[in-house]
Amino acid sequence: MVKYLIQNGYLILNKPFDEDMDCACEAPGTSDSLTSTTSAVATSPVACTASSSPQEEEETDSSETPSSDERTRDSSRRNHSTPTVREAMQAGGMYGKCPPESKLLVGFKDHLIGALQVQNCQQEVDNVSRFLRYMQPEGEPNLEFLTKTTETKDYMRALINSGLSAATILNYWKNIIRFLEYVKGSVDINVDRVKILKYIDYLKTMRKPVARTHSGNVCSTRYDRIVDGMPTVHDCNLVLRSGKKRFLDMYNRMAISKIVVSPTDKMWYRYYCEALMMLRHFQRPGAVEGMTVKEWVNRKLTDGRYLIGIKKHKTGATHVATIALTLEEEAWYQGYYEFIRPEFVRGECNCFFLSARGTKITSGSSDLLRLHERDCQPPTKKQRVDAGFSENRVYYDRWRKCQYADRQEHLLSSYTYQKPSCRKIERLISKEG
Repeated sequence: MVKYLIQNGYLILNKPFDEDMDCACEAPGTSDSLTSTTSAVATSPVACTASSSPQEEEETDSSETPSSDERTRDSSRRNHSTPTVREAMQAGGMYGKCPPESKLLVGFKDHLIGALQVQNCQQEVDNVSRFLRYMQPEGEPNLEFLTKTTETKDYMRALINSGLSAATILNYWKNIIRFLEYVKGSVDINVDRVKILKYIDYLKTMRKPVARTHSGNVCSTRYDRIVDGMPTVHDCNLVLRSGKKRFLDMYNRMAISKIVVSPTDKMWYRYYCEALMMLRHFQRPGAVEGMTVKEWVNRKLTDGRYLIGIKKHKTGATHVATIALTLEEEAWYQGYYEFIRPEFVRGECNCFFLSARGTKITSGSSDLLRLHERDCQPPTKKQRVDAGFSENRVYYDRWRKCQYADRQEHLLSSYTYQKPSCRKIERLISKEG
């Protein structure tokens, strides 16, 4: 498609590199780096290579809570004295919640799931629960806060002072307004409807400055993207290129050599398959999360590619998400379907990608981020700034200075009484490389 547009005189921004389009242009099974084999799990010849077994590493699933090692690793990335948003909210008492069995919260959750068909609503219920606990520190939550305008203003100020982004604060306010609309329409709750309407209008008035701030942030972000440039397709596919050798080795061991791989490798294999859909086939995370087994089984072979239609992809678009897999990619997904997915089935979940708990994956973008972290990708701009490093040359010079100091300390640690000569230092450096 890109070549067709270029031939017809169209201007294309962030045009993919030729090597990024090799996969789409070459005939299936003709890759130079792969040998054609007939796999038991594939319906067509598949290309694979064998390589050394990768070192196992700790993996976590998107539907599970982070382990203590991950929390320690995340905290080590933040080498700055200023408290994080989570710490600021905990210090301000913003994380206190009402009992989950409270009548108001139970009714609101049932309303979200039953009437509004919002299945993944726990975060919204928790936001409302934190608001109610802030307005009423003790006891069963009630609707007395409808007259507490000063406390409401204090709650808004506390959210801003804790460092939350404007988008997150607007999300809090949206959840609270939806809760009040549920209370207004409920026949089981005896409350003055006029009072609720006035309070909703008050909340909408309070969020206007935050909405203006959010609009300014969005405009600033778009301006930075225009000036600094957006990541190209080649940049986005870096994680696929860096992990392809390990991925093919894993596929060889599972599908061809019939070797049982570790749960860590199985989770990583699923991450790579998800990244393939998002980065190479340009599908949104909602399409990855919504793909079902039935849609995979009903794939159709057309002009050397397997077409898959995804009906429920949780996006604003009304069209059917369509993926055109090469024969090679189809074999990779078939390998996941036959060798990995059956071990994670815990019931009647019909989703194609399953979490370690046997449920639907909750965030394809989080899995993509974990894949980046496992493949040791360079830190982002925000991570470098948070770590205390400036941009460009200054960042490199500071890193080099730190490395020089560590190397010097390591070399001199073996000589406690007198300093070594230059020749000894040269020999040590030559031995260590």
